Parts: sequence; structure tokens; C-alpha cells
Amino acid sequence: SDVCSSDLLSRAIARDAYGTEGLVKVIAYLTMAYTLGPMVSPFIGGLLVDHVGWQGVFWIAAGAGVLIGWASFSILPETHPPTARQAAHTQSYFRDYVELFSHLRFAGFVFQSGFSSGCFYTMAAASAFLMKDYLGRSASEFGAYFFLFPIGFFSGNFLSSRLSHRFGIEKMVLAGALVNFTAITLQSAAILADYVTPLVLFIPGFLTTFGQGLALPNSTTGAMRVVPRLGGTAAGIGVFCQTFVGALFAQLYSIVSDGTPLRLAQVNWPCSLLCLTMGMIPFALRDRGKAAAKPAA
Repeated sequence: SDVCSSDLLSRAIARDAYGTEGLVKVIAYLTMAYTLGPMVSPFIGGLLVDHVGWQGVFWIAAGAGVLIGWASFSILPETHPPTARQAAHTQSYFRDYVELFSHLRFAGFVFQSGFSSGCFYTMAAASAFLMKDYLGRSASEFGAYFFLFPIGFFSGNFLSSRLSHRFGIEKMVLAGALVNFTAITLQSAAILADYVTPLVLFIPGFLTTFGQGLALPNSTTGAMRVVPRLGGTAAGIGVFCQTFVGALFAQLYSIVSDGTPLRLAQVNWPCSLLCLTMGMIPFALRDRGKAAAKPAA
């Protein structure tokens, strides 16, 4: 819950501080920073376990949490203007949700990010099992290959920060979904042909996270732009969809897994197809987004 709340708050703060026009680039930079943890934490965690013991990992995590909490409370000012604040009521939350989901573009944005996360979570869960038990590879070899996941995500977000203003958020969301679908389709074809190697698992994994990085800053920004006064609520729903749908497909894979790679293809290819379908909705309705943005200009 802490991760989800900090994620949506950082997006809402970015919207307040930079406005909707520069939001894609800011969210891309924020997401790039998120990837630093998965890049360095396995190495630091290994050193701590070897030299201090497993308890050292929890002490470092607790100390980092206290430091971040203190910095947020002491340094970070309130960014939401008083004139835009609203009283919180349960009924108003439901009305806000209904209003947001009444826009098909909003549903396309948040569910595209959700199914994209589902593809990644499933692939991450399956790759660990298949590398060790099916291919018989070592944990250190798995760790080396796993670096391709955050590298792809970092690269996609970096490219998104440079290209989104040129091509528009709808095209970037669709491009990310297409990369995702193509990578998983090729991986599924290789699995069906009974050709499974570490590269068959991790090159599509790199491309999947790359496509996720291309789309995520844009899908988040697009969802927050649909009803600008509900930008914070939109960000919260987006984070919920990413974590819930991702966990749902990872759990589905764990239920149907039978020790063979075939289950990865059976779960992940439909998820990638749903991701592509959701990514096509904002692109097909992009004229509505332009019309809605005109009064705010």
C-alpha cells in the first residue's frame, strides 16, 4: 500500500508542479528513477547477506524508509492549490469513478497500463521458475539476465521523455502496446516450436519492459488529462489497475503452471492482445482528446 500511495502521490505532485503539458516528461523521469532500485538492490542485498546477514537487508530498508519519510515531511511542500481542494466524501468518490469511467479513453489508458503490467509480472514470475527448474541454470545467471528487464524499462521511459511531445501520447501508448504484443507473439511462437533458451525468455522480456516504458508515462498523463480536476483520482485508479491486473495475471500463471513453458504463452499472449486492444482505444478516439483540450488552452 505504501508503494502504491507514494506512486500516485508523486504523479499528482508532478501534475500540480509542472502542469499537464510537461507531465509526460516528468513522469518518464520519475519512472526512470524507479528502475534504479531493481538495478542495484540485488547487488547491495547480496553484499549485506554475505557480510551482515539477512537482518541487514531489513535494517537498511527501515532506515531508508525513515529517511525518505523525514525528507518528505520536512522538505516537500503542499503543491495542490487551496482553490482546487475538495472535501472528501465517500459518495463523491463513487461519483468521480463513474465520471472517469464514463470516458472510454480513460478506460483505454488505465487498462492498457494494467495489461502491460500483467505481461511483465507474468514474464518475471515465469522466467525465474523456467531458468532454474526447466533450463537448469544457476541463480547468478538468472540475475545477470534479469538486468534486461529494468534496462528495457529505463530505455523505454528515456525514449518516451524525448519523443512524446513530437508524436503525441496516443501514438506512444499504441507504439508501446505494439512492441509488447510483437515481443510476446514471437516468444509464444518460439515456445510452441519447443525452442526455449534464456534469450527466448529475456529478449522478449527486454522488449516488453521497453514497450511498457514507452507507453506508461503517456497512458498515465492521458488518464489524468481526461477530467483534469480529477487528476489525482485518475492517477490512483491507474496505479491500482497496474498492480491489480499485474498481480492477477501473475497469480493466474502460478495456478496453471505445470513446469513447462507452454503455460507462459497461454497466459501472456492473451494478456498482450488485451494490452494492444486497450492501446488502440485512445488512438482511435484521439480527436476527442484534442477537442477536450481546446477549452483549457
